[in-house]
Amino acid sequence: MLRADLLVPWARWITPEGESRRFDARFFAAALPDGQEPAGHDAESDHVAWLRPAAAIEAAKAGEMSLLPPTATTLNDFASVVAAGGGVADILAVTRTIAPVKPRLVLKDGEAWLDIPDEAGYPL
Repeated sequence: MLRADLLVPWARWITPEGESRRFDARFFAAALPDGQEPAGHDAESDHVAWLRPAAAIEAAKAGEMSLLPPTATTLNDFASVVAAGGGVADILAVTRTIAPVKPRLVLKDGEAWLDIPDEAGYPL
């Protein structure tokens, strides 16, 4: 059973215009209850792993794994809280104003690039 009251809204990303399939995705933080074991769902990935947020960001920077911008940004937010001496309780205590992040597709020298707003804090 999902305890929705334990979910903390974290972010909202909207797929750029021009994409053939568009999504309006919401991201949440939640603590894993005692006695629960995480399980991965690989329907949309080629590999599932459980890493600390900073380790995932470093692996992506090193080219060892790929992270989509919403995931990388959310993990970077969590890593920043941990780096400041916080933990799960501190992440869950954060109250955020959720404004949608809307990257844009731009053409540069004949290639399509994703322009992510600076305020999103994309780390890669």
